[in-house]
Amino acid sequence: MNIQKLEDVLSRRLCVGCGACSFIAGAAKVEMINAPKSGHRPLIKTNLSAEENQACLAVCPGVESAPPAFSNHDFNSKAMGPYIAVWEGHAVDPETRLKGSSGGALTALAAYALEFEKMQGVLHIEQDPTRPLRNRTTYSKSKEELLERTGSRYAPASLLDQLEVVEKANGQSVIIGQPSEIVALRKIENVRPDLSEKVGIALSFFCAGSPSYEGTESLIRKQGISPQDVTKLKYRGNGWPGLFSVWTRNSDDPVYQTTYAESWAFVQAFRAWAIHLWPDGSGESADISCGDPWYKDVEKDAKGSSLIVARNKKGLEFVKAAAAAGYLEISEVPPERMVEAQMNLVRKKGAIWGRLLAMRLFGMPTPDFSGYHLFEMWRGLSLKEKLQSVFGTLKRIIKRKLYKAETIEFESTKCER
Repeated sequence: MNIQKLEDVLSRRLCVGCGACSFIAGAAKVEMINAPKSGHRPLIKTNLSAEENQACLAVCPGVESAPPAFSNHDFNSKAMGPYIAVWEGHAVDPETRLKGSSGGALTALAAYALEFEKMQGVLHIEQDPTRPLRNRTTYSKSKEELLERTGSRYAPASLLDQLEVVEKANGQSVIIGQPSEIVALRKIENVRPDLSEKVGIALSFFCAGSPSYEGTESLIRKQGISPQDVTKLKYRGNGWPGLFSVWTRNSDDPVYQTTYAESWAFVQAFRAWAIHLWPDGSGESADISCGDPWYKDVEKDAKGSSLIVARNKKGLEFVKAAAAAGYLEISEVPPERMVEAQMNLVRKKGAIWGRLLAMRLFGMPTPDFSGYHLFEMWRGLSLKEKLQSVFGTLKRIIKRKLYKAETIEFESTKCER
């Protein structure tokens, strides 16, 4: 079957939770609500017309996605996407470097945009102050707000349902989003040219996909901690890569800490099906993307640094300007470092063609991811990995009955904004 309407995206588990459809249709018709087993998902509150459904599908990255045209860039990596230059770097400001993930490069770039380029604000995700285990979209207007809200959040986000803030801003804004959100942003820009003019710079980060809230809640419960007692939670930060840390009522110090590696190994099992199909883990459609340099050994008390990738000329000029203005310290590195840094993302991308093949064998609808070199990446896998990508997926489809349409169960409360 083909995807004909927004409901099909949901029932066939292709939604990545970006919030683009809510922005296009309006929250009165499509609202992002948390679905405990999946993450943020669009609740369709009224019957959508054929035109409204098509408008939503036109911006949906889960239905169709493609990387930027190669002609707009100097180089292209089949594994990691287009690029012009690659650096290793970190925020010059010590506080930004300490609080941010992997050296605070994204926070430093956003601060430069606000203070030097005079952009109006930064649309990004933060910990919900009233519900620490949850995320919400926010719009930071100062470096102080950025530092207060910085840090990785390995839980659901639906950044683009709040894109109206950028659209109404009196000037340009920074967007910091997951790779899928930036792909959706580019699709929205194609149909909303006026909005495109308001996007000053689009930043992304290397990302294997956000787990549902159940991942974090289950990890905390496993330690004998009630999620209702949590007052603060940090997935990482305060060094590289930092510790997963939980605070509860009447505790000045964390009541539980574990390594980033251990916490991620646990929560990643709670990722939705669509995440396992998503091909872009490195922010190929962004102007600039950053990520952990995992080719380096993790050392105690390491301050951290980021791999910084300029995807296009706009990103190249922006990184160089931020460095010249004293916000970033950078040193150029060979582009091969991108693959060395993120072998998990490379292997995942290689497996996707096999996963999609397994879905087609069951007659399941599959997304169009033309341009991501998925077959070529799959061919580069070992025989064992090739077989696992196909037959492991067939087994999963049968065991979880993924061939059947799914009815999404939503929470009664909406996603916080």
